[in-house]
Formats: sequence, C-alpha cells, structure tokens
Amino acid sequence: MLGSDPPVESLWVERSAAVMAIR
Repeated sequence: MLGSDPPVESLWVERSAAVMAIR
C-alpha cells in the first residue's frame, strides 16, 4: 500500500466491501 492517497485506500475499502457483499 502506498499510504499517500487517502482516496485510493477509501476506494479499495469500498471495493473490498462490495466484493464481500456480492459473495
């Protein structure tokens, strides 16, 4: 993780949550 762009991490978290919800 770069840890330089907060928005990027936020998107990753949202994507992870979406994948978990889909599964």
